[in-house]
Amino acid sequence: MGSFQVKIVGDFCNLRCSYCRNRDFDQEAKTRMSLETLEKLFVFLNSLPQKRVKVNWHGGEPLLIGKEFFKRIVEIEKQYPNKQWVNAVQTNATLVDHEWAKFFSTNQFHIGVSVDGNEKIHNHNRVNTASQGTYREVMRGVNILREHNIYPGTICTITKEVTQNAKEILLGLVEAGFKGIAFNAFYNTASENTEDKYGLSDKEWLMFLIEIFETWLALNDPE
Repeated sequence: MGSFQVKIVGDFCNLRCSYCRNRDFDQEAKTRMSLETLEKLFVFLNSLPQKRVKVNWHGGEPLLIGKEFFKRIVEIEKQYPNKQWVNAVQTNATLVDHEWAKFFSTNQFHIGVSVDGNEKIHNHNRVNTASQGTYREVMRGVNILREHNIYPGTICTITKEVTQNAKEILLGLVEAGFKGIAFNAFYNTASENTEDKYGLSDKEWLMFLIEIFETWLALNDPE
């Protein structure tokens, strides 16, 4: 299967997570992929030898591009029935409403949501433009997706600040109902780890993963 990550809104996002490089970019530009570029993308994807093609529609926050763009994605895919199209979206879920959830469910989109553990830890870094925590907004969107039989996995960003909270982070995600949980280490290759507030060292990342593994074993939950 061919797999591609496609940024459809550049670095445009409605959040201002403290560790995100996008927060320092011009958020007024609101760069969006044009429909012309989208159609050219599918010409390329259709030319691939693989019969099954997965596209992860990404950002910034990809839902900022709007529902009509996503409807056009589905319309174009139907023009290439020789391919099996697999669509995924990585979102912060704050913009999810019932119309979005119904669309994703009807068209079998895979959804991943960015959540950084429990409410306290998540809200420390993942804030909106008013510097307010976003956990409850995120979980509101997650619960709407679940109402439409979409059970998103989650990606949790791990910074130097939270490496000592591995157990708390995992249990917070489990208690919130997530089954598919992934962790992304925050590495800042542009600076020395000793000077970086967020960047992990290899040792910190290793110790974090060991505690996650031991906590997961102790849960003894096959799901």
